[in-house]
Amino acid sequence: MSMRSPTSSPEDSPMSSHEDSPMSSDDDSPMSSHEDSLMSSDEDSLMSSPNDSELICSCGLPAKLIISRNRSPYRLFYNCPRGQYNQCGFRQWFDETMQTDIQHVDQINLISIECIQLQERINEIKEERGQERSLQFKERAELNSQLSAVKDELNKIKSEIKPVIESNPTSAGVTFQTMSMSSPEDSPISSYEDSPMSSTEGSSMSSPENSEVICFCGRLAKLRLSMTSKNPNRYFYNCPKRRNNQCDFFQWLDEPIPTGDRRVDEMNLISSERNRLKERADEIKEEWDHERSRWNKEKVELHLQLSALKDELDKIKSKIKQENDGLDKIKSEIKLENDGLVKIKSEIKLEKDGLDNIKSEIKLENDGLVKIKSEIKLENDGLDNIKTEIKLENDGLDIKTGIKQTEVKLGNESGSMPPLN
Repeated sequence: MSMRSPTSSPEDSPMSSHEDSPMSSDDDSPMSSHEDSLMSSDEDSLMSSPNDSELICSCGLPAKLIISRNRSPYRLFYNCPRGQYNQCGFRQWFDETMQTDIQHVDQINLISIECIQLQERINEIKEERGQERSLQFKERAELNSQLSAVKDELNKIKSEIKPVIESNPTSAGVTFQTMSMSSPEDSPISSYEDSPMSSTEGSSMSSPENSEVICFCGRLAKLRLSMTSKNPNRYFYNCPKRRNNQCDFFQWLDEPIPTGDRRVDEMNLISSERNRLKERADEIKEEWDHERSRWNKEKVELHLQLSALKDELDKIKSKIKQENDGLDKIKSEIKLENDGLVKIKSEIKLEKDGLDNIKSEIKLENDGLVKIKSEIKLENDGLDNIKTEIKLENDGLDIKTGIKQTEVKLGNESGSMPPLN
């Protein structure tokens, strides 16, 4: 049973020029069955040409064999080789021109299916890679956030407390570098897609192979490098003249050069596309593995930096705790000494109060002695008065005695008795 693809409508068109080749038109689809009925007799002769003969477009040029990448992916079709605005309008699916060689069509379609599967695998790898990049981005952001938080805490401690790690000053100088929080799209792999260069404006390169490719002008074609998002870093041939004077010739380096045999050219083109997709899948997988390895290395470095900062922070906190414990011990000793001083002061006060009491008692005793002395003095003064009175009485008695004696003496002398008084 044949695997020939059904004739597609204009909506199932191959991809436009900016998606595939700069030489293709914006409407690369072959004509539909309704349009086939409107083809000229010249175009009808093209479809009835032998299967292995070269197809010639209405311009009289060999039709260009192109791979569709749109709604009928990896299906071959023939198109006018001129530029977009100079094309004659000739377009035809390859299997619509090979109606007598079903085996060849089936072989091409089998390889086309392989290309579709390879492209699906490439898309799956890109999707898985994108998801992993998102996880890497989140993990990188989390690690950088932790690094920033630890660094801020360290700076705050160091600004409030002078360097406390004196035993190992080098450990206080731990530094770290915060990795850039790149988005998942910031990868060298996607750098080509950001280039404004189109296929036709690719950079001129010397040919990596000794190949003599001739353009429509009859000149040796120039090898250039495509920098478009669809075909990054892909070599192609085009006219060596300046852009405004170039002919419409275009040929990818990795696509086989037409031989003039349609079966061979169709098989070579689809086979080269299959090989290119395999290489692209392997290339993306290798880039992904390299990117994953680079991220694992970066993650290890981030964890090492975070661990070093946490160790430094723990050491500083431990040192601060030791100093605080020492300060608490000193404060406790000072408090004990202060309590002792308070106790001594209290004892001194008690002793002082005792001395004051003793002084008060001594004063009272002194006051009592003074009073006694005063009383004794008074008594002595009284004794002196008594003595004076006694002396006066004695003096009076002596006077009276003297008087009596005198009277007696006088009486004796007079011979009369003194009066008895």
